[in-house]
Amino acid sequence: VASGKLKTVAEASLWQCELNLDTMNLVAKDVLVDQVNEFPTVSPLEVGRKETATYFSVNHGSTPQLSLLQNIGRYEHQTGQLQMSQLPDTHYAMEPLFAPDRSGETDGWILTVVYDSDRHQSEVWIFAAKQLETPICRLGLPSVIPIGFHGQWVAA
Repeated sequence: VASGKLKTVAEASLWQCELNLDTMNLVAKDVLVDQVNEFPTVSPLEVGRKETATYFSVNHGSTPQLSLLQNIGRYEHQTGQLQMSQLPDTHYAMEPLFAPDRSGETDGWILTVVYDSDRHQSEVWIFAAKQLETPICRLGLPSVIPIGFHGQWVAA
């Protein structure tokens, strides 16, 4: 990444695994999303329980690529549907963070830092958690945030 020339093919996908805690054996494993993706997260209010949706950084297609992850994806566990943001080709979304709404576990916002390679600028983009097509807010940052930045949402 530092040289601008990626050399490692990205092959990550979203899996769901079931463990038997008595025997410590893997019972089942299934690929949920085969598009190249990383940094999965759920609402912090659902950690340790059956989640309704998983959010992650994702590429457009399912073939391994030599490119940075570009969009934010939302996998709905009950329906098996995948929803993705549609960032411009020169924009790259980083790890999504779920900020829960006080009214419910599945309502909230997805925050991500987006790098615009044309302008060499970073912004925080905020999406409604159930609607990733268009951000509801874009906040300019005073300097570039390095790709690969990790964060955590903590309510005040």
